Amino acid sequence: MGNDRFAVARGEKAWLDKETGAVGFVDNFHDIVNAVVDFGLCFPDFNFPYLLNHGQGWNTGSTFHFRKENKVDFLNTLASYDFSNFFWFGHGNPNSIGYGVYDYGLSKKLESVGMTAEEISGKLGNRGLKYNHPYRFVFLHGCSTASGGALSKAFGIPDYPVGVDYFSRRGRLARAFIGLRDICAIPDSESEYAYALNILFVGWSTGGPLNHYLDVAKTRSPSNQSPLPPEAVILGAVNLTRSSP
Repeated sequence: MGNDRFAVARGEKAWLDKETGAVGFVDNFHDIVNAVVDFGLCFPDFNFPYLLNHGQGWNTGSTFHFRKENKVDFLNTLASYDFSNFFWFGHGNPNSIGYGVYDYGLSKKLESVGMTAEEISGKLGNRGLKYNHPYRFVFLHGCSTASGGALSKAFGIPDYPVGVDYFSRRGRLARAFIGLRDICAIPDSESEYAYALNILFVGWSTGGPLNHYLDVAKTRSPSNQSPLPPEAVILGAVNLTRSSP
């Protein structure tokens, strides 16, 4: 069942060497994403942990490291009915996830690798009021991913907050999207930030409502230095639980 599985992906940090003009990429989100998977979504002590990678369980290679050369594979994975949940950690904007390198001196973009809301919507078949493959729960941790609503709608999720009853009255399965409504910096302490993310994911995975555990994750971390940012918001069913109809 797709509801039992999470697709998980991370982006890269891109940078420009101003002396040589070379563009470089660093996989610096690896540790945070691994911690979320190991101690949150797929924590083996759960009665019912999530599975990754088409049910093969968690290992280092079962999250996507999004790069230019695997974009087609990434889109095909999202389109698979094996998945109804998705967590992204990386760069973003109101209309896409991915990364880009911009030379402000030359006023031009040197490198860009992204997946747009239009591409996701087209691949999943979620357009207008037609939902071919709506997702259950999507968390796009990237700047401004909740701004404008294009990305939430691409996954078949409303671009405004409602309750679970909104969907039940319409005979549809409830679904929710978490994104950031503005630009957000990643704190220095990756371990503390991963802890805050897992307050959300553990609470959700064990049956709690999203809005409660997002609020808690915004205020708590081991030293209270790296909670989730206030920019994180829920669109769709704010009170969604893992077992919601």
